Amino acid sequence: MTQIAWQYLTEQASQLFSSLREEALGERFFSIESLQGILRLTQPVAPFNQPAFIAPLVGLGGMLLGLILAGVAVSSFAALLTAILALALLLSRMFGFSVELGPLGSAS
Repeated sequence: MTQIAWQYLTEQASQLFSSLREEALGERFFSIESLQGILRLTQPVAPFNQPAFIAPLVGLGGMLLGLILAGVAVSSFAALLTAILALALLLSRMFGFSVELGPLGSAS
C-alpha cells in the first residue's frame, strides 16, 4: 500500500517538474517580453526614479543590497542554531541537565 502511494507521489512530482520546465524554459524564456517583465521588477518607485538614466543603477543597487541582507539573515540564523546546539551539548554533557517533552495536552 505504501509502495503504491510513494510511486504515485513520485510520478505526480515528476509530471509537475516537467510541466514547469517546459513552461519556464520554453520558447518564451528568452523573449523580449519576459526580459522586459523581469526588468520591470527592478525599477524603483517614485522618489527614487527621478533621473531616468540613474534609475536602473538604483534598481540594481537595491537588488544587490537585498541579496546581501538575505545572506546576513541566513548566516545569523545559522549562527543562532550553532549557539543553541553548543549550549544544549554543554548543558546535557557537562552539567547533566535533561529536558523531556511529553505529548501536548496530556496531564502529568
